[in-house]
Amino acid sequence: MEIVPPRRKGKRRPRDDGFTLVEVIISIAILAGGLTVLLVAISGGLRQGARAEQRVLGGALAQSLLAEMGASVPLAIGERSGQSANGLRWRVTTQPFGDSAEREAWPVGAYVVSAHVSWDDGAHEQSLALTTLRLGRKGQGR
Repeated sequence: MEIVPPRRKGKRRPRDDGFTLVEVIISIAILAGGLTVLLVAISGGLRQGARAEQRVLGGALAQSLLAEMGASVPLAIGERSGQSANGLRWRVTTQPFGDSAEREAWPVGAYVVSAHVSWDDGAHEQSLALTTLRLGRKGQGR
């Protein structure tokens, strides 16, 4: 059996049922640091997502521009340009492929078609370019 000394009035026994002010302040500081790192990571992810979305839109526009050359838009040597509704600027150039002797020997005309798409991402100008070879009638590109 254990003997417990009687309590004295006026003196309090130290209690372990709470946190001290220093412990609470340190906990809040650690929590604030963790939340800061988390918010920086989330905002960086959102920024990268927006950049990726613009790159996908630019790639889709460039592919679309190349696909319509020779189909709905006649092959013509030269350049055409414009701007899409979402702010993407584009330029399509068509040039003859090969030298003049090769072009004379081929039964069809061959053309190098390049689509260049650019946009502003806030801080920098971004761009991408796609190039393909299109076949058409001889002299069609003139």
